[in-house]
Amino acid sequence: MVEPDQADSLPQAYRDETFYAYVSLGEVLSQRHYFAGLDKAWLLGKNPDWGSFILDQSSPALRSYFIDAVIEPLWAKGYRGFFLDTLDSYQLVAKDEAARERQRQGLAALINAIAERHPQAGFIFNRGFELMPLVQARVDAVAAESLYQRWLPDKDQFTAVP
Repeated sequence: MVEPDQADSLPQAYRDETFYAYVSLGEVLSQRHYFAGLDKAWLLGKNPDWGSFILDQSSPALRSYFIDAVIEPLWAKGYRGFFLDTLDSYQLVAKDEAARERQRQGLAALINAIAERHPQAGFIFNRGFELMPLVQARVDAVAAESLYQRWLPDKDQFTAVP
């Protein structure tokens, strides 16, 4: 797993290995190279813990933009897997079941669209358990971050998860 913004390219000696690029699917930091191209209508709110913006996955235009601006450049660099983070961030802003379902369907549509364009791509989900029945893509693993403890950036400490 690699944070692609911190690596110029994949190491030549390991070109035959599968590298998973870190991709924050549910939210974006303003420092990301593709942030300036985001339509402000695609931003549903902020995650105050990280200072990031929560993305509206129900927007087909956002999905198209995300594939072109984020996934395709990573594919061109040689990444054949994607570690998908922040898959549950929509829950911070989608307060009723209908809104949550729109976000789940949008996330699944985006993941399925990536897999359709790149059938050999693999995925690791960080959480996203509720997406599994909706995704036809090859999911290689599911990470379960923060089951027992979570990080509180504003307090600079870990705390138990209720």
